[in-house]
Amino acid sequence: MASRSKRSSFARFWASIAGLCVLVLFAPALVNLAMVKWEHAHNPVPGAFYEVDGAQMHINCTGAGSPTVVLEHAASASYMLWRRVQPELSRVTRVCSYDRAGHGWSSTREEPRDAKTIVHELHSLLDQADVKRPFIYVGHSAGGLYVREYAKEYPNELNGVALLEASSPQQIYELPGWRKSWEEDTLDRRRTLWKDKLRQWSGWDRLLGNCQVTVSEQDKSYAGQYQAMQCRPSYVDADESELPDFDTSSK
Repeated sequence: MASRSKRSSFARFWASIAGLCVLVLFAPALVNLAMVKWEHAHNPVPGAFYEVDGAQMHINCTGAGSPTVVLEHAASASYMLWRRVQPELSRVTRVCSYDRAGHGWSSTREEPRDAKTIVHELHSLLDQADVKRPFIYVGHSAGGLYVREYAKEYPNELNGVALLEASSPQQIYELPGWRKSWEEDTLDRRRTLWKDKLRQWSGWDRLLGNCQVTVSEQDKSYAGQYQAMQCRPSYVDADESELPDFDTSSK
């Protein structure tokens, strides 16, 4: 009887140790999820959300007038790229910035992120947001490829385009060393994606202080929005999801 009681106490002891280990292991992940939710709740996102092909997309329209100007951000950026441009343009006409899938506040997607797919999603988003056509379409960096594709797919919906330091469809082949660099970046993303996911899903990135952002004095009013975008487990490296399809988009 004493032996059985001893074994039971021993089992409870190790069960407690195991429970403590599980708590220590998962506590950072739970803290990170709680902080992500808190930051989002305390930093409301301007604009509106619509469901496009089963995923949430974010668009922010300000100002009034015609034609509307639609702003297309660079790769790995978000609607926040236009944080200083949009207010100024809004003094003149209606202006809309938005987030592509996996960027800013638009949900991630699994399907290829090539130019044709991206502009079809944008087209549906503009329909739902009641953005009148024709509009002026502005693209920066990789966004320039999507502007070109939209002009090809929906030529009658554009009043004009503006390419701001836009990517060229030929750069992957003609700029010295660019293709090699792109291939290396694509390979590196595949190698490190699981590590990045592990760090953020486990909460260790936040524990190590990697979820804090530093902004310039000019951007202090936007600090909350940037902070709310940090260390979101469902968005790990999603802002690089278009990288593998850059060649396809260029073609």
